[in-house]
Amino acid sequence: MFLDRGAGACWLKEERIAEVACDALRFFDGKRYELGEWVVMPNHVHLVVRPMIGWTLSVVLKGMKGTIANEANGMLGTRGRSWQPESFNRVVRDEKEMVRVRRYIRRNPAKAGLCKREEEWRWASAWAG
Repeated sequence: MFLDRGAGACWLKEERIAEVACDALRFFDGKRYELGEWVVMPNHVHLVVRPMIGWTLSVVLKGMKGTIANEANGMLGTRGRSWQPESFNRVVRDEKEMVRVRRYIRRNPAKAGLCKREEEWRWASAWAG
């Protein structure tokens, strides 16, 4: 996949920014959404998220992306857009598909060559630490 080869800006590869992203993903878990499997890659994020009643996916993602972008811009001394304007998302319709999606997310860092085993990638729900 194009993104897994490190295309584009890879500002999430900086540990301090990756940590901000992890914190932002987890911040409203159980309040605005239920967060499932997730991973912060050097230039993108994968996650399973289910908005809670009263919240829409677009509002949830806008909040996550805005928080991460604002913090990253401050740390990097940059301004402007950090994310693509649109997110790629899909509805998971059954448990079989959910298993496949979770497996894909967990395996993404190892598949991209960032670690040997999924539990070694610090910026993911699969991290063993």
